[in-house]
Amino acid sequence: MIELESIDVGPQFPPWLQTQKGVKRLIMSNASISDAIPGWFENMYSRIDDLDLSHNNISGRLPKFEEYNDSFRVIKLNSNKFKGTITSVPLGAYLVD
Repeated sequence: MIELESIDVGPQFPPWLQTQKGVKRLIMSNASISDAIPGWFENMYSRIDDLDLSHNNISGRLPKFEEYNDSFRVIKLNSNKFKGTITSVPLGAYLVD
């Protein structure tokens, strides 16, 4: 579990984050991130059950959401500057606006 809500970790995604294994909950809302989601992040967040990147300044394309197991997932991406549409949402995912 990594909870960095309302802590200045930006403006970029912290590089040490890519070394973390087995993270099931990642909360980085209001963390002053003004970056695009890095390529390495896709491998990490595909295993996360509770992802909150809301209230940052994250730009670029929305990440692809792929199913990886049967668990219920919460994904919060509101109040960012993503481009594109959500083309698919994994079964059991709950997108919060």
